[in-house]
Amino acid sequence: MLKNWIVKTTQIKNKETGFIAHVNYLIDEKRPSHHYTNISVLVNNADAIVSAVDERQKNRKLKGLRGGGVRNYCTSFILTVPRDIKQPNKKDWQKIIQLTLSKIASETGLDIKLIFKHCVAVLHDESKSTDKSSHVHLLVSNVISNEFQKSITQKAVTLAVKNALNEGVLKTVGENNIDYTPKRKQRYNKPSWAFRQERNEEIEKKLKALKSAYRSVISSIKDWTNHYLTSLIKQSESKANDVSNKLDHIGTLSANAEFAFDPTIKMIESQNLSMPEKTKVTPKRKRKRRKR
Repeated sequence: MLKNWIVKTTQIKNKETGFIAHVNYLIDEKRPSHHYTNISVLVNNADAIVSAVDERQKNRKLKGLRGGGVRNYCTSFILTVPRDIKQPNKKDWQKIIQLTLSKIASETGLDIKLIFKHCVAVLHDESKSTDKSSHVHLLVSNVISNEFQKSITQKAVTLAVKNALNEGVLKTVGENNIDYTPKRKQRYNKPSWAFRQERNEEIEKKLKALKSAYRSVISSIKDWTNHYLTSLIKQSESKANDVSNKLDHIGTLSANAEFAFDPTIKMIESQNLSMPEKTKVTPKRKRKRRKR
């Protein structure tokens, strides 16, 4: 049983600079952390959030009020569902966000249309990711109608968002948080940063191995070419076997890399058609592929 689907609440700090940087990060598909993420902007009223803070400041000056600067432009709600349930699609998430805004409106006493005009919602679909759960970043302005809406930053609104997510997921995909049993985690789970570091190290090792294999096969192809084009049969046969074996090794490191050399090898073979089959690389490669 899960009391609520997960909602994480934070304040977006550092005034306009911090807010804009955060929005830009959420929608930037080129960020390394978004490599497997399919990003969809569901609502984008970021300009209205910035304008709301500016208008409040101007209004205070007109009234002769000092201070009252706003550091946290908005409250961020991250709505997340587990990977092992039926996943809401983009239209489902739009319905969930609409319901969420309605719940926020009821809790704060603000008009839902007004809240909609002062929010940003970005869907991060993590279906292609190996470990992340799909989620929506919902940013709601802390300033609406020239007032700092303190209620938006408080626990009651976070609870309202959790209730909206529970209800919305049940209505759209039929998944009930009360019936859900979380997968047990290992007692000594590694932190996510440690897994990422290990993955990066593994990738780096594979790249180094692939670079080394490339250099080795290029050197062997050069040796084979020199013997092949000068019609040295015995030496060409030995070097052809060497090239073929090294290309197979590259194939174990990368599914497609080994075939990058095939056009070059065929071109070299076409320059000396009088050489016997045993001195060529292409027939050896074809035989090995048939055996696989």
